[in-house]
Amino acid sequence: MRELPDPPVRLSGMPPGSPARPPAVIASAARSPLVRPALLPPLLAALLAALLAALPAACSPGSTVLPAGPPQTIVGSVTAGPTCPVERNPPQPGCAARPVAGAVIVLDDSTGREVARATSGPDGRYRITVDTSGTFSVAGMPVAGLMGAPRPVTVTLAAGIGGVQTVDLEYDTGIR
Repeated sequence: MRELPDPPVRLSGMPPGSPARPPAVIASAARSPLVRPALLPPLLAALLAALLAALPAACSPGSTVLPAGPPQTIVGSVTAGPTCPVERNPPQPGCAARPVAGAVIVLDDSTGREVARATSGPDGRYRITVDTSGTFSVAGMPVAGLMGAPRPVTVTLAAGIGGVQTVDLEYDTGIR
């Protein structure tokens, strides 16, 4: 197969009558395989092959997968208890756990990376929308005036299902 020479190109700013390309450009173009149009399709094919080879690794079971359906939602209430020094059985209505407003709830994936966060409202309720599947940990951050933080709760969200999961968290008031 015979290779056709590249068409002459006039560089802007060059006076009329000068060569179409400066000698340095001609010399470097002759050595560069990327300048030759006949080599572009094999380079594009190699790039496509490399991308396709990397695709299975990106979709491995350990990675997070986007669902085909609607996102899932985690909702719950954040409370603090006990509110009375002595808990009775049956419980006294005035000693029920109270809602915690302003608690920061964090959703971490299985590697410990934060995926989302929410803040509980005045009624102690929160909502987190999740666009990915996998196993997650729902945890409350420490709140001033309360002891520590609630135990994290593990949830598993399946791809493409959508729906709502409820995770309630309770802080300890330290009253005993």
